[in-house]
Amino acid sequence: MTTQVMKNPDEIAKLFREQSQFPSLSRADIGPVITTQYGGKYSNIYTEWSQRDLERNEQVKFCRQYIVFHDDQSVVFSGPSGNCTEIKGVLLSRDSPSGDMKAVVRECNIKGEEKQFLEIWHKNSKVKCLNLTDLKKHGKVYEDDQFGSLVWSHSETHLLYVAEKRRPKAESFFKTESPESSPVGDEEEGIKVGKKDETVKGDQFVYYEDWGETLVSKSTPVLCVLDIEGSNVSVLEGIPDNISPGQAFWAPGDTGVVFVGWWHEPFRLGLRYCPNRKSSLFYVDLTSGKCDQLSDSSAVCSPRLSPDYCRIVYLECGVYGPHQQCCRLCMYDWYTKKTSIIVDVVNRPGEDGFTGIYSSMLSPMCWSADSQRVLVSCPQRSRKELLLIDTSTGSVTSLTSKSRIWGAGPCSLSTGT
Repeated sequence: MTTQVMKNPDEIAKLFREQSQFPSLSRADIGPVITTQYGGKYSNIYTEWSQRDLERNEQVKFCRQYIVFHDDQSVVFSGPSGNCTEIKGVLLSRDSPSGDMKAVVRECNIKGEEKQFLEIWHKNSKVKCLNLTDLKKHGKVYEDDQFGSLVWSHSETHLLYVAEKRRPKAESFFKTESPESSPVGDEEEGIKVGKKDETVKGDQFVYYEDWGETLVSKSTPVLCVLDIEGSNVSVLEGIPDNISPGQAFWAPGDTGVVFVGWWHEPFRLGLRYCPNRKSSLFYVDLTSGKCDQLSDSSAVCSPRLSPDYCRIVYLECGVYGPHQQCCRLCMYDWYTKKTSIIVDVVNRPGEDGFTGIYSSMLSPMCWSADSQRVLVSCPQRSRKELLLIDTSTGSVTSLTSKSRIWGAGPCSLSTGT
């Protein structure tokens, strides 16, 4: 095999342009199973891709949908449905559990000002659009993988998302107040004149600690709920001031919200690449506003509710230990309030060769349909493998490497709160 060194700038530019035409997959969502009038079953697969546009000098996002017919045992037919469509300004999007509706958080530049909108789509039309910026209930919506959430309630009547806490506008002590214009013209047109924004003098240079690389300007997240019918946005109360909530989802019965809370002390800096920061699993009740800690104060992430709404699995590792260290897979029983370790940390691989779970995120749909098994993608020595974990026995089966089976066995961790 010979290596060719390219020195001509035109040839290098041509090669780069050719390689830029290959998009990369960034997201894939599988829709609910739909049964046709003839008894056939199919699911829609929504995918998002990114590709470099050299003429516009930006990264372009586009979506494409696929349709998969199956008989619960094998795929009968699969193929793309329609052509690709560019996604402009979409930060987050999520289909409702039934697949009838879709929620979209979009950012647009209007007259030189960045604004965020929350849209509700039903079938082929937009039925609601809220200007979140003008509502002034919170700051910018979080779209990252660390904190960000956009989750439909099980009843499909509410939406849960994470945003930056709203702060009063800061001004200089020496700013000259401009005379206020008369609101008569607006009143004649039937427009209500709102109160002037609350401002704080002298705080324009106050430093707010953020969560570090890729999370710059994200300091104090809050959990927000949209009542779709009433078009009302509210910020959940009861969450302790010394933690930052994220990775939230609706509790069984929509009685409250489960989330991961990261402690602010000793500092916020560097969470994205430091998953060993102190955090726990919490639950806030919507009726009472009471917030309970469900897990020990370790380093937890990626909680996932089972399809039968009975158990929550999540990853856990030691606090302030090595970065990207081996994790344990834990499970919290919603009704017994007990926590168990499904797969423990592997300090040294045994004769079976299992090296442990090295992953910082579980798939959003990691549970099997029977709520008994969990799929985990993680490296095993020099290979990245897909592991199937039985939550009742703790056995780990590799689906990608000759179906090797490692025995683990669950053990009791704590009784919960």
